[in-house]
Amino acid sequence: MYCGSVNLTNLQFRETLDLLLPSDELGLQPLVTYIQETLIKNHHNFIIENVIEIIGLTYQKKSLDKLWDFCLQQICDNSDHLFKSTKFLSFNPSILEIILKRDDFYINNEIIIWENVLKWACGQYPVIQQDTNKWSKNEFTVMERRLSRFILLIRFYHISSEDFLLKVYPFKEILPNNLINDILAYHMAPNFTETRCFVT
Repeated sequence: MYCGSVNLTNLQFRETLDLLLPSDELGLQPLVTYIQETLIKNHHNFIIENVIEIIGLTYQKKSLDKLWDFCLQQICDNSDHLFKSTKFLSFNPSILEIILKRDDFYINNEIIIWENVLKWACGQYPVIQQDTNKWSKNEFTVMERRLSRFILLIRFYHISSEDFLLKVYPFKEILPNNLINDILAYHMAPNFTETRCFVT
């Protein structure tokens, strides 16, 4: 390190990653950049397998922008890296919000976003089951609070009428009344023009 020569080629993924944060804390920016480039070049699959952990480590660390951007792009290109991860329920809500705001976050059916955001919200502590018939008044309040930052980011108008009826409408008590009314009107009259669309 002090002689200006560091060889990471013989290190495993975890060993290389473990060098990153200390190097960042010491302000060794050339080494930080080199470690990130090495991880992306030589440990692509390992990054994807641990993408939730790594994007959490790099969140709000400007010097780790290469790894942050890479992880973010992998998630945007394939939502399964996020939604099918065993660590999804512990995912940072601020990072989830950043991802949902991105125009390049690819998803082939908007209901998948709703179902997974709902799953994430129910999985926070204290855990709440998804059956609204068993929710207490307090649980409705808790779920409304957990979901509030994400509601505007879900394109409910892109959800089919059947999925809306079966998978969204049961949660109408935690959604804005005007949103529910507008979407019901939209599905009842296909030529209806949304004048109060939450997202474009």
